[in-house]
Amino acid sequence: SSVNVTNFNISAQLPGINPFTNWEALREVVKDNARSEIALTNKDFKMPQVFRANIAADYHIGYGSIGTLELMYGKNVNEVVYKNLNMKYYEENGEIVKTIDGRNLYVNPYYDPVSSKFANVIEMSNTNKGYQLSISAQLQKPFNQGILPDMSFNLSYSTLQAKDLNSSTNSVALSNWQYNPVVDPNEPDLVTSNFQVDHRIMASVSYMKKWNQHLSTTIGVYYEGRSGAPFSFMYYTNSRSGYWLTGEDKKDANNDNFWSNDVVYIPGILSSSNGWSDDKMILVNGAQMDTTTNSGKTYGELFEEFLAQFDEVERGKISERNQFRSAWRHNLDLKITQAFRLYGKKLEFSLDIMNLLNLLNEDWGKNEYVLYGTSNLLQFNGYETPGNASTRIRAAYYPNAKGNTKEALYQQSDLYSRWRMQFGIRFYF
Repeated sequence: SSVNVTNFNISAQLPGINPFTNWEALREVVKDNARSEIALTNKDFKMPQVFRANIAADYHIGYGSIGTLELMYGKNVNEVVYKNLNMKYYEENGEIVKTIDGRNLYVNPYYDPVSSKFANVIEMSNTNKGYQLSISAQLQKPFNQGILPDMSFNLSYSTLQAKDLNSSTNSVALSNWQYNPVVDPNEPDLVTSNFQVDHRIMASVSYMKKWNQHLSTTIGVYYEGRSGAPFSFMYYTNSRSGYWLTGEDKKDANNDNFWSNDVVYIPGILSSSNGWSDDKMILVNGAQMDTTTNSGKTYGELFEEFLAQFDEVERGKISERNQFRSAWRHNLDLKITQAFRLYGKKLEFSLDIMNLLNLLNEDWGKNEYVLYGTSNLLQFNGYETPGNASTRIRAAYYPNAKGNTKEALYQQSDLYSRWRMQFGIRFYF
């Protein structure tokens, strides 16, 4: 089965003609030049399937407390994977040509696709690659047990390792293929999933005061801390016209005609002594003085300072999808409940303050993330010899206008970075 969408550049095919008033001209040109975009499902395609298993043990520690240890494992049986069938590798003597940093090179599909009738042909098929492994430990004490019967608490820690080829966070097949940060879009590597949470800590404490048989008050505090979401560093260009720096046949890092999916090569340590270059990349503006933030330093110096903030950096190689982590998130909630019991019925009033940290201090409780899980690191300016991907990469670094810091990458969630208050009434009968 397939979905067919027509892709047509009106301004290129109808220069000087207004297509909204000259429908006849538009119809004729579209009929002769429009290229379709289709999404296919492989004839053997199966709906996603995952095998899951877990093992857990509870242990009564004493004093009313219970300890729990749990291991959960999931293995992809049939996961969705995407491939653009209208692209072909650039080959010489029957071998795929690679770029200087090791990417498979494509024949530009805009000029030489497998079929000139189509723009993109995205096939959905299955893969069994990918897994999830979670380990969690918990210590809890319920109300009315052990010491301090009027108090309950819960403390837990979990770690999740998740690997996949494509986290499939978009709504259509083309977007899932196009916006997957990769080395090779048709052969994605098994790397960190968008959904991996390296560390998660949860804690809660509640205290109940029974004033009499009809009246009780409960106060609870709930904390969650988790490591930041994964993200990727990408190449970028100011506009599509910027790709012509490398000639018609080399428009982006791997020549697949998409600038939005190329993870960056991170060079070895650069300095003025090596000309702001290594054996695979030249930082073309490395010696230029910074005019973006007016720091009084060169762009090369700022590039080195920026990378030094990331423990995950591996120099002299292509970075992986989701290799980097955004900031930790901390959230603290407060809940106060007043209960009235009469004639076997219960009336309960509650007050919830969500993100109490932000109420205490406006600089606390921020929920920060990297937009779309990708951040532009280097401007791709082609290769040292135009059109020859075996020569060194030409790249430029420009710091974020907000500052040359890791924090400058982050967006803030307007809702979850603010404290909120909620009142509730509940009647039990």
